[in-house]
Formats: sequence, C-alpha cells, structure tokens
Amino acid sequence: MASWSLAGDESLSQLDEYLLQQILSQSLEAVEHRRRSVVDIAKNSVHIRVVICLIYAVIFVLGILGNSLVVYVILRKQEMRSITNLFLINLAISDILMTLLATPFTPAIVFLEEWSFHLVLCKLLPMVMAVTVYVSTLTSTAIAMERCIVTVYRFQPKLPNFTYFLGTVVTWVASAVFSCPLAIYQDISFNEKTNTSSCQENWPHPTTRAVFTVTSFVLQFIVPCIIITACYTRIGLVLRNRANRKIGIKSREKEELEMRRIRRAVKMLIAMVVIFVVCWIPLNCLWMVTDLGTNSQAVQSFAGSGYFTLVFFVCHSLAMSSAVYNPFLYTWLNESFRNEFYQVLPCLRSLRAHHNATTSCSSPKHRRRPQKEVLYIETLSHV
Repeated sequence: MASWSLAGDESLSQLDEYLLQQILSQSLEAVEHRRRSVVDIAKNSVHIRVVICLIYAVIFVLGILGNSLVVYVILRKQEMRSITNLFLINLAISDILMTLLATPFTPAIVFLEEWSFHLVLCKLLPMVMAVTVYVSTLTSTAIAMERCIVTVYRFQPKLPNFTYFLGTVVTWVASAVFSCPLAIYQDISFNEKTNTSSCQENWPHPTTRAVFTVTSFVLQFIVPCIIITACYTRIGLVLRNRANRKIGIKSREKEELEMRRIRRAVKMLIAMVVIFVVCWIPLNCLWMVTDLGTNSQAVQSFAGSGYFTLVFFVCHSLAMSSAVYNPFLYTWLNESFRNEFYQVLPCLRSLRAHHNATTSCSSPKHRRRPQKEVLYIETLSHV
C-alpha cells in the first residue's frame, strides 16, 4: 500500500507539473501573440502611417516657411542685422537644411524597409543631421558668449561684424569635422536572405561606435550647455549688481530700460536652448542605449521590434520639430521680429489691425496715443 501511495503521489506531481507547464506555455503564447499584434500594427497599420506622414508634412512646411521668413526678415532691414540676429540666420539655415533632407526621407526609408536611394544620400543624410545639431548647439553657445561679452563689458567697443563671419565659418567647419565619421562608416549593406539592401553604419569595432556616440553627446550637448549656463548665469549676476547700485533718477530709468531689454532677449535665447535640448535629448538617449547595448540581448531584441519603430518615430519627430519653434518664439518674445512679421505677412497685418480696432472700441477711456514705432531700440543688438 505504501509503495502504491508513493507511486500515486509521484503521478499526481508529474500531472501537476505538466498542467502548470501547459498553462505557462499558453500564457506565454498569448503574450507573444499580443506583442506580435502590436508590432504588426506599429509597422503595418495604414492609420499609423498616415498620422506619421501628416506629422512630418506639417513639420516640413512650417520648418521651411518659418525659417525662410526669419532669414528674409533679418536681411530685409539694416537695423535688424545685429551680430546676434546674424547668428539667428545661421540657426535658421541649419534648420532649413535639416528639414529639407531629414524630414521627408526618414519616414520613407523606414516604411519601405529597404534602401532605394544612391550611396551618396546614404552617407549624406546621417552626416547632415549631425552637422545641423552641432551648428545649432555651437551657434547657441556663440550667441550666449556674445551676449555675455556685450553685457559684462558694455562700455567696451562692440564686436565687429567680422566676429560673426569668423564664428560662422568655425561653427560649420567644426561641425563637419566632428560629423565626418558618420559619412565614412555609413554604407549600403545587402541582405541575401530577404534580398533587400539597407543603409547602415559599418564601424570597424563596436567599441569605436560607442566611443563616437558618447563623444558626440558630450560635444553636442554637455559642453555647450555648461558654457551657455555659465554665460547666462554671469549675465544674471551682472544685472542683479546693476539693480542694487544707487544712482540718480534719470540714470536709474535709463538703466532699468536697458536691463529690461537684456532680460527680454536673454529670456528668448534661454527658451531657444531649452526647447532645443528637450527636443533632441530623447533621440540621442535612444541612440546611446542602442549603441552602448550591443552586447545586451534585451536591447538587441528591442531594437529589432516594432516597438522600436514607434519609439524611434516619436523621438525623431520630436527632434525634427525643433526646426519649427524658433520663428514662433521670436514672434512671441521679441517685438522687433513681431513688427517685421506683421509688415511682411499681409494676413498677420490685417489680423493685428482688426485686433487693435476691437481693443480701442471696447475700451475708449484707455485709448493709447499713436506712437511712432522705433524698431532700432528693440533690436537685439541693443539688448
């Protein structure tokens, strides 16, 4: 009886183990089925593709029109051509270049799942994206340094326009040099199993790729952010010291007017830097994870899934949208740009006239006397 009972217990335990394995297997199959369903939706859903294409189309149109308008507005009048505004032209040209090349091709390449373009474009696209990021961060750094010099040493002679041209040349050359490894190691690879070609980075060693990724992140974001923070902190300390000084009433009014102009410009420039960093950090973190996690099975599994496609599009579209915000920021925070945009765009001019008429009719006791606008005072060169 004892042996029979022992055999029965062993049979029951084996049966329980078998049933448990079946339950776990079915659960895993169900989870995998749901995961594959999400992946298929991410990669093959027509609705998602339409939404993504619409997002990129909006970014393309607004990026080209907005930044082209910024370039035209600054070059249109001599009083708008301050050193800071000329640096803003550099930013606008960089954003236009990125929008023209990166925005239309990226969704097409991902959706086609095959490289159908020339080798030159394969090498050019990644490098151009890297160059535009470098140009944006280095130009923002140059603007911060120029503002700091003008504010701290305000009684010294102003920097000549040659400073802008020298800074622009150095910025573009340095950006191209830092980004050229992408063009060197980018190549078209052919997959015999799927009979498709793809544009990929072929580094001599994974460590080389990881070093390049980390170095790019440091040079593109960490170093510029440290310099920019130091410059604007210095400007803030100088403004606080000026506010605490005891001077005459007339001098105080003039000083406060100047400090208000400086604060307004610094506020706009800081907002530009913050928006740019917020837009680009997610995509750079994604590349950091995939490039540094080449030995991780979980990272490689994620990189080959449809989840990665969705995450990539979210991060990439956010990065591309950085080319859209600056023109709106100038209009919102700088009266000179706002007045120029009103003059250039008839629709905005009529909208402002309607708004002013409505405001004056609704509050007759508080009508403002017509004043002659002095564009020169509000120009960033005097901030």
